[in-house]
Amino acid sequence: MNRRSARRRLVVWSAIGMGVLGSAALGYLFASQDRAADCGHLLKNGSLQRVLGNEYVSDMSCAELGSVLRAATTGATPGRHTLGEARNMQAVVLALSEETQRRRNPAVAVELREPLADALVDYAADIHANLTGSDGDPQPQRHRRPWKDGETVRMPVEEDDLIRALRAVSQDPQAYARLRTAQTEKCADGLASVPTARSLSVEDGGPALDCAVVLGHFDGIADDIPEGERATWQAAVFQHIADTAPESAPSYGRDPAGHIAGAWQRDFVGVEPPSSGFLGEDALAVIDIWAEGREEDSTDSGVKALKRESLTVEADGAEAAARLLACTREPDAAECG
Repeated sequence: MNRRSARRRLVVWSAIGMGVLGSAALGYLFASQDRAADCGHLLKNGSLQRVLGNEYVSDMSCAELGSVLRAATTGATPGRHTLGEARNMQAVVLALSEETQRRRNPAVAVELREPLADALVDYAADIHANLTGSDGDPQPQRHRRPWKDGETVRMPVEEDDLIRALRAVSQDPQAYARLRTAQTEKCADGLASVPTARSLSVEDGGPALDCAVVLGHFDGIADDIPEGERATWQAAVFQHIADTAPESAPSYGRDPAGHIAGAWQRDFVGVEPPSSGFLGEDALAVIDIWAEGREEDSTDSGVKALKRESLTVEADGAEAAARLLACTREPDAAECG
């Protein structure tokens, strides 16, 4: 077991464990949890009707709705969008947020989770910017429209709406795994941009703290999975991240971002979730990989200070997301007023 994996218990999958329970069985297991959700109310949403355009049919199935929404929000080049696609994605996020609040249930219909997760993964850069407040525009997110920023199109949404939308598809553990992996890759991009001219410190750790914020929100989403489903869901998340890990991570010198993201994902191979905490200290694992790639000692005072601050930031992000989602379920609770 390497030192970064100390918080993840190394196991050999048993014959009765997740190694035998294949992806099809997992899909059925989590699909069967929420058959009550349907798409009838979403289809009455005027904004979504405009997104659907000529494809709109009043009685279209959830699978058809998901497929059309995915096509309307994504383009031929992954991660690159037109203004129209970004406006459609913004409408989808807001509609999902409104739907989960209306139903007082953070999940959406089973057939929507995969196609909408596909779309959200394609907006990984926007998700990262919105969750960290680093999209480059000082104006408040509310009521803003997507805009062109050079060759990039920005898709602004309120943080609360975005967290609800991410939770809506994350009842599917593979969707959550893909979204978290995409965000860790964005973390890696930010960390790789930090100059190597001097040793790490909290003052130079903006990308690390941004990463901790985002991962903390994803921790809170994971904490919202119902307790009776959580252990199996967590194991499925770990399995998917491991199954999609690269054979090896490139060297830091050749590809710093690829090294950080690849080494992080490789740490999931052959492990299962811990008995408590799940990924609650994941920002520390990412910083360890980053510091090691930069040939810095993770026990150096500057690195240790950055890790302490990141741990606090990640925990705060988790608490905020968990509270938001709890209040989505019980908006009349005293603490949600």
